[in-house]
Amino acid sequence: ILFRCKIPPLRSVMLSWLTTPSKRQREATAETDEERRTRPRLSEHVLLNVGGEQFATSASTLTSSSRYFATMLSSVWRNTDTPPFIDRDADTFKVLLSCMRSHAVLLPEADPALCTRVLFDAEFYGMDWLLTEVMAVAHRRLHPAEELSMDARARAFDENYGGLQAALREGVLPAR
Repeated sequence: ILFRCKIPPLRSVMLSWLTTPSKRQREATAETDEERRTRPRLSEHVLLNVGGEQFATSASTLTSSSRYFATMLSSVWRNTDTPPFIDRDADTFKVLLSCMRSHAVLLPEADPALCTRVLFDAEFYGMDWLLTEVMAVAHRRLHPAEELSMDARARAFDENYGGLQAALREGVLPAR
């Protein structure tokens, strides 16, 4: 009598063994129901008091666009009756929150003073992606013949003009 049995290839057995956690590993990392129930959670809905004005947004909007908020919200976040106070201007935060929501540079070009304050606050909030794009666009307008990537343009802008604050003081930014 001939017996047929299917033996899985050794490779798939080895991969399964390598990727499947042992019972001890599962037990060591498993949360109890009590731990899960009492564990503070990162609330998706975030209320902030910026310069005396209340803003409501999501944690993911803030953390995906800003190092400041990624750090602030990396610790346990609980919605409380009193939103955290951030001592910055509400009008600039309103512009930056729009930028964070759309992940696009939406600067108030008709108001150069507000635009300048928005760029300073973008630096404060660690919105590097926004500053890189602003510096790259400014470099492209000032040096249209140069064929560089956006990151290379931002680095060249930094080297040529001494960074954001120096460019703002010298009137190079806000770029038109």
